[in-house]
Amino acid sequence: AQRRAGLRFVAEVKDSAKKARPIPFEFSVVQAYIIEAGDFSFRVYKDKGRFFFREYLGVRNGKPQFGKDIWLAPENASIETVWAAYATFKEKSPAGTFGWIAERYFASHYFERLSDHSKELNRLYWDRIGKTKTKTGTFAAAPLGAITPGVIRNYLDRRADTPYQANNERGFLSVLFAFAVERDWMDQNPAEKVKRFPTKPRDRYIENWEYDAIKSMSLPYVQDCMELAYLCRARMSEILAFRIEDIKEDGLKLVRMKGSKTQIIGWTDRLRAVVDRARQRESIIASFWLIHDRKGQPIKRNALQSTWGRKMRKALKKGVLKDRFSFHDLKAKGVSDFEGDKFRASGHKSPRMLAVYDRNIEIVVGTK
Repeated sequence: AQRRAGLRFVAEVKDSAKKARPIPFEFSVVQAYIIEAGDFSFRVYKDKGRFFFREYLGVRNGKPQFGKDIWLAPENASIETVWAAYATFKEKSPAGTFGWIAERYFASHYFERLSDHSKELNRLYWDRIGKTKTKTGTFAAAPLGAITPGVIRNYLDRRADTPYQANNERGFLSVLFAFAVERDWMDQNPAEKVKRFPTKPRDRYIENWEYDAIKSMSLPYVQDCMELAYLCRARMSEILAFRIEDIKEDGLKLVRMKGSKTQIIGWTDRLRAVVDRARQRESIIASFWLIHDRKGQPIKRNALQSTWGRKMRKALKKGVLKDRFSFHDLKAKGVSDFEGDKFRASGHKSPRMLAVYDRNIEIVVGTK
C-alpha cells in the first residue's frame, strides 16, 4: 500500500488481487495511522506496518517530549501479543517517570559532591517518597506530567503531624525537580508552588534529670553518643563520624558539618572518660571508628535514630518524661550549659545561629 508515489513500501494489502485504498487517520498530534480499506475489510497500519511505542520523556517548551520508536510486534500480531510486549518493555524502562529522574540525580556529579550525611538523608527521603502509593501506583512510577503542585500538597498534608520532616521532604522534591528543569526534562518545578508548613524555632531545653533518665534507659553505645553530643556540642552525624585518628593530644577533633568550624574539643575528665570507654568496646576486628558495632563497623545514623525513637516512646509511655526531645536537642543543651564564649563553643560562623541553640532563659534584674 502506498499513499502516493515516492513513499516507501509499508506492507502488502490483505488481497493483492483486489484494489485497496489507503485512508489517513490522525488520532492525535502524536498518533497517526493509515487505514487500508479493502474488499470487505479494514486494516490499520502504523510505522512501517508494525507496532511501535514511544516513551514519554516529560515536557519541554510547553510540548510533550517522546523518545525513539521502540518496536513491539509485527503487523500481523494479535492485540494480546502487542499488550504483552508493551508491558514487558515498561517493566524494563522507567524513562519519563519520577523514578527515572531520581535515578539520574543519584548518579549525577551534583549528588556525588554532597557530604555523606546529605547523601544519606536524600536517599532516606527518596525511599519514603518513592514508595508512597498514588492513584495510579507509586510516586516512583508516576509520569512527570502527573506530579502537580496538588499531588505534592496532598502528600505533605498526610505528613502534617511531622512538619519539620515534611518540609525537609518538600525541599528534597524541589531539588529533584530543579535537577530535571535544568536539563530540559521539565518546564517548571511544581514543588516551588507548594508552601512549607509554618514552624517555630525549637526552644526545648533538656533538664538534667531528663537527660539522666533517658541515659539510664539506653544501651551503652547510645549513652556514649549522648555524652559526646552534649560535651562536644555536636550533631548526631558528627558524633558517628569520629575516627580513632581524631583523638589528639590536646583533645578530640570535631569535623563540623553545614559550614560550621572544625574544632578540637579540649580534654575534660568527663570527655576523656567517655572516649576511653568507647575505645574499649569489643569488636571482632580493630575498628577505625570511635563509635562502632561488634564487627568494627560504624553505627549507621538510621540505626541510632531508630533506637533513640524507641527509648523516647518507652519513656513517654511509662511517664518518665512528659515531653519528648530529639537527639539534636542534646547539642542545644551543651551550648546552653556552657560557661564561657558560647559562640566559639558552638562552632557556628554566624551569631544568628547561636540564638537557635542557646535555650537558657536569661535572668535580668528587675527595675528598682
